[in-house]
Amino acid sequence: MTIYAIEDLCNLAGAPKTDNDSSRMMTLGERVAWMLMEIRRLKEKVSAFKRNAPAPPLVNESVTRQSILEEAIRCVTKDRNSTHGNPEDNFARIADYWTTYLKTRGIATNFIKTEDVAALMILMKVSRLATSPEHRDHWIDIAGYAACGGEIACKPLTDPKL
Repeated sequence: MTIYAIEDLCNLAGAPKTDNDSSRMMTLGERVAWMLMEIRRLKEKVSAFKRNAPAPPLVNESVTRQSILEEAIRCVTKDRNSTHGNPEDNFARIADYWTTYLKTRGIATNFIKTEDVAALMILMKVSRLATSPEHRDHWIDIAGYAACGGEIACKPLTDPKL
């Protein structure tokens, strides 16, 4: 690799040409060192993300009913309220939005219920199965929506929106 190719790599990677503190021109070696530090920092971010994210299935991993249901259980029972809100409130809000949208468009006159949101989200995932039935996440999401929808639909009604 020529010195020009290394310089081009530094430019593509966004390596600074001047030192932020002193405004002096950085040597090519300093720019390469910056790139290596940036790569190390990105690797650490990826590792941290992987530690917090569920591991994707291996290509040869056997997908079973149990593995799909276990993953769905992990998804719907872990604390997702900070990012998604609780399912009851989230589905009720979606139902309100969809009802408003459909009424505005003149498509519907009835209200969409909270449990309808779960059924409609399942249908969206079923639609995706037409394109990629081997995509394990679609099946997991369907099981998760079914669990949330079943819990919502079978609760005693205390809120008329539910």
